Amino acid sequence: FEAAEIHAGGQVVLLGGLKGAPKDEDEDDEDRSTSDEKPHHTGRVQCGGRFHAVFVEHAEVEAGDDVVVDDHVTFSDIKSGRHIVVGTSSGKGLVLGGTLTAVGQVNVGTLGSLAAVPTFVHVGLDETHRHDLEHLDREIAAYEADRTVSGELDLMRDQAEALRRKLTYADRAQVAVSRGTYPGTKIRIRNRRWVATDYVPLGVFRIYDDKVHLFRH
Repeated sequence: FEAAEIHAGGQVVLLGGLKGAPKDEDEDDEDRSTSDEKPHHTGRVQCGGRFHAVFVEHAEVEAGDDVVVDDHVTFSDIKSGRHIVVGTSSGKGLVLGGTLTAVGQVNVGTLGSLAAVPTFVHVGLDETHRHDLEHLDREIAAYEADRTVSGELDLMRDQAEALRRKLTYADRAQVAVSRGTYPGTKIRIRNRRWVATDYVPLGVFRIYDDKVHLFRH
């Protein structure tokens, strides 16, 4: 799909790829002044379930479940409510430019390039989400004694369960790179950051001792 905009309640599977284009800078600035909801690219997919494509270029993807891209993601913004995988057995797994954001894990082949193109990866949730869940649980406990608000109580329970699932994914948040990471790449795990100042071979980035560390097997 070129310069497409797709909205779906469930999953979206593209047999090919999603190829958009960056908006003209002047046009983008004007759009932002009138609405914060305007996309930064002309190709955009938003779905409640899983997203799967061969490649994504100059586009935005927001999925409630996993995002799987067989070959490459370039200059795109990808958000997943669960995990992101770029690079299946038949693909390169290149991520160049843009931002990958996942609640759980990100698995890719290569992050960035020799040209030190800014490339960002963010996984996990910060502590405010855990505090939100604690507050929600307290409200549920208080509401359970009042039978006149059963509808609101069911909604709150659904919200708490969804947040509990996200926190389960976030507790195992990591970034796995099977080939290498280039300068210009920034990785954030929860509220801790790591910046690549030189080429780093394959490994898995995780939080250890309250810092982001690279683990090699």
